[in-house]
Amino acid sequence: MLDPLLFLIYIIDLIESCGTNSEIYLFADDAKSFRHILYVSDNKFLQGELHNLKDWTDKWLLRLNVKKCKVASFGRMVDNSYSYHLVDKDQSIYLDRCTQFKDLSVLMDEQLNFKEHIHEKINKAYAMLGIIRRNFKYLTISCFVTLYKGMVRSDLEYCGSV
Repeated sequence: MLDPLLFLIYIIDLIESCGTNSEIYLFADDAKSFRHILYVSDNKFLQGELHNLKDWTDKWLLRLNVKKCKVASFGRMVDNSYSYHLVDKDQSIYLDRCTQFKDLSVLMDEQLNFKEHIHEKINKAYAMLGIIRRNFKYLTISCFVTLYKGMVRSDLEYCGSV
């Protein structure tokens, strides 16, 4: 178990090392580096932040899975021509650009259009209803309501504001 004081030192050092030119969002073992790109220099600042993040992970002996690192841009008229890279073992690895990705079980795309997310949630709800129907032939209404609330409704209501 990680000591809370040591964890706080990690976070403060991460923010001081990588949070000068962009914002960093942390959740569990997941981190996102964000910068509003208006000018060419903004791309360079973000690339510098990526190098700082990689240096920070090397300093604290944490392994960064570069294959899982992705680049996503949000907006109507976004310039996707710039590519970002990380240097690992003296080798430059370019990050994949994705049009949609899943973050905390929410499917996000470039236009922030959540149709695919909603479609996925509806299909999962129907699948769970099918499982309930196949495996529980003789259900009372109260048992069905309990199963529905536990297996279907809880998933449908997760991130309902989306």
